Amino acid sequence: MTVSKREMEQYKDVFNYHGHTHSMHYFDGRLGAMNFLPYNEALEDLVANKQFLADNGFYTTHFSYPFGSNYFQSQSLLKDSGFTTAFTISKGYNKVGDNLLLLKRWNIDLEITKETFESILNTGISNDAVQ
Repeated sequence: MTVSKREMEQYKDVFNYHGHTHSMHYFDGRLGAMNFLPYNEALEDLVANKQFLADNGFYTTHFSYPFGSNYFQSQSLLKDSGFTTAFTISKGYNKVGDNLLLLKRWNIDLEITKETFESILNTGISNDAVQ
């Protein structure tokens, strides 16, 4: 799903927007583009993404890996472009001391029930997980 600049402006009191690459959202069947493009080219793209967001009033250091593709090059790229946290597509809870560039997450979609959502939250709290 994409949003236009107009939609970003319209909904900025509801949503925050964070990094996801500028134009590297494609896949070679195994890796996301940021893992197979030349380092400098991928770095320029990430910097352009952060600048685009900043130009539209969203100053972020948070990132979500396209396709969940996160290899060693991607972590270096994120550090070099100023991102401090990044979310994978691995499901689960995060704990103090986990790699901040490999954070797990829960996919909360339109099909989730209130009970399932509450269970995710309550289990995380009882396990002293950091959300």
